[in-house]
Amino acid sequence: MKRVARVTSLRHADGAWTANLQVAGDTTEITAPSVIACVSGPVVGRLVDLPPAYLAAVEATPYRGIVCVLLEMRESL
Repeated sequence: MKRVARVTSLRHADGAWTANLQVAGDTTEITAPSVIACVSGPVVGRLVDLPPAYLAAVEATPYRGIVCVLLEMRESL
C-alpha cells in the first residue's frame, strides 16, 4: 500500500524546522535541521510564515515548473 504524506505547515524555531504532516488521516510532526522545499513559490507562501516583502517577491515570480534531484552522498565532497 502506498502512503502519501502531505505537509500542512513548516515552522522554524531554535535552529530546527518542524513539519506538520497528514498521513492516512493522521497528523504527525517531524523535526529536522534543514528542509528542501521543492514546490512553487505560492505553495511555500502557504506553508511558511514569510516576511511580507519576501512573500510579495515569491508570489510575483511566475511558476514555470520544478525538476529537483536530491543526492545523498556517503562522503563529503
